[in-house]
Parts: sequence; structure tokens; C-alpha cells
Amino acid sequence: MDKVKRIFHCHRPSEIQPISQMPSEIPLLKDSWEGNLPCVHDPVDGCNNHNPRHHPVQFDPSLFSPDSTKHKPTTNVLDTVRTPDEYTIPTLSSALPQSPDLYCLTTIPRIHKSLPYTFSFYHLHWLLTHRRNGTLAHAHLQTLHCVAKTGQNPTLSWVTSPLVTDDGNLLLEYAMAFLVQADLGAWTPGSRGRAVAKHALIGSGYRDFKPCLHTTLAFTSHRGEGRDGVRTAGVAFTKGEDDGREVKGDWDSARDAGKDVEPLCCSKCYTETVLSFKLRGDQTLVSIQVYKNLGRGLHPGDPKWLALTKGIMVGRPKEDFLRMRREYEAMCET
Repeated sequence: MDKVKRIFHCHRPSEIQPISQMPSEIPLLKDSWEGNLPCVHDPVDGCNNHNPRHHPVQFDPSLFSPDSTKHKPTTNVLDTVRTPDEYTIPTLSSALPQSPDLYCLTTIPRIHKSLPYTFSFYHLHWLLTHRRNGTLAHAHLQTLHCVAKTGQNPTLSWVTSPLVTDDGNLLLEYAMAFLVQADLGAWTPGSRGRAVAKHALIGSGYRDFKPCLHTTLAFTSHRGEGRDGVRTAGVAFTKGEDDGREVKGDWDSARDAGKDVEPLCCSKCYTETVLSFKLRGDQTLVSIQVYKNLGRGLHPGDPKWLALTKGIMVGRPKEDFLRMRREYEAMCET
């Protein structure tokens, strides 16, 4: 028995140093190493922006954080019409140490299981080091800009877009969308009768959006109605607030057209979630935009980064809500 205990003791992983004991400065390595693109999770993976035809690509599984969830390939739906046969896959490198004690491999938790985008601290540090050195180019931002269609019932389209603020923080937008359609049978806009489809369920996978470690979002059902030649639709959803409350929401195309949906803003980290709905013909477009401020990428102990990756709370007043979205949109216009 003692021998068995000794064996397991010898092979037991060493304890990771507590966050509070991280050194104030992270020493860089003499030689840099090549990192994974955020959309790469196996040797032939990649999104439609970086590796749509799944050519062999740089992949190092050891770079995934030990505390991150299981990572699956992007499995993006290929657009065969607009995808070139030949393209250049971007690369990135880092000289940060890979020791778990230093948290340089920590990642932002996935917003949704069908959105395989693994953004690590070394990505943030790499990009903003270029900014601090005056070498930041559009190509560097494009390296972290991913586009794909994944999942099913329904398919989730998603785009991630980074922008650097004037004060050197990185804003990251996740733009996601999916379509739902209520079955009204033979009803058409030319029909005189009435058709109703109530409480059509949305795929169970669309009930587990997690914009951040403190908030949740679930789409539960949708509906449709045809009457007097006009089609209307609705979507039911639930927002999990950062204080643990669940707030039920309901969008109706006849009642709420042109109105803003109450956003989901977190007071414990720098995350803002904006919802919108639009009836397009016989389908309803559901759009989710999540904005995150990842910090300046100087140190993995930055409170902004820790709030996003470890749930260590920062206090955000309500007056600050939607500032990131406004700032992001203003930069897009310039």
C-alpha cells in the first residue's frame, strides 16, 4: 500500500502557484515559439478566414491551458464558391514562458460550444506588443479575426473582430447569428386565412450561451403567425444576470419592430451583450454581439484579464455599461 501511495505521489501534478503569488514581471524567453491561431484545434483546422480548405497548419496541443475545456475542431461549413484553393495561413509567435504558474496560456472561456475560438493571453500580448513597438499592422488584427459557420439545428454564423483603442486596450467583438423559421404550413402572404405556430423549440444547444463567467443567455422557443396577408414572428429568451437573477424576455415582430432589446451588461467583468431580432421574409434573424475589453496585454495578472478568465470580479458602475460597444462602433467608423 505504501508503495502504491509513493507511486501516485511521484506522478501527482505539481500545484499551480496561486494567482496572488504571480511575479510582478514576466521574464521573456531567449527564443520565441510559434503559437496556434485562435481557430486552430487540430493539425488541419481553421476558420473560413484563415484555413478554409483545412490545409496542414501549425498546431501545438500543449499550448492549451490545463484548466480549459476540451477543444474540438472548428468544423466550419465551407463556402466552396468564394473560397480560394490557395492562400497564405498567417502565423504568430511568442517569447512568453509556458509555465502554468505564470498563467500566460490562460484562455477566455468559450461563449458557446459551437464557437471554437480559443483566445489566450499570449495572443493578446503578441498583438499589443506590436502596438507598443509601433509595428502594428492590419495583418496582425486579421490574424485574430476569425469567420466561420458551425453547429446545426440551426447553424451558427460567427465572426470575431479585434480592435485596439487609443489607450492601448484590446476590444474584441463576437458577432453571432442564426435563423429560425416557424412552420405555417401552406399559408402564404396571399392567403386569406390564419395560420399559427406556437412554441416551436429552438435546438437545445442554443440554451447555453455564456457571454462571460458571470452571465448567461438562452433562447428557448420561437413562434409565427400569418393573418390578413401579414406574417409575424416572436422569440422567447432568458438572460442570466450577474447577480444570479433570471430575466425572461420576449421579442415580437409586430410589437417590437425598431425597438432596442435591453442589453445584458456585466458589472463583474468587462463584457457587454447586445441582442437584436429581425423578421426577414419567412425567417427570423437572431443576432448576438458580445464586446469584451481584454486589457493592455502587459501581464496575465491584469484585473481585466483575470475577470474574464478566472471570474475575479472588478466593479463596473452602470454608467459604464455599453461604453465598449460605443467605443468599438466609433473606431469602426473612422
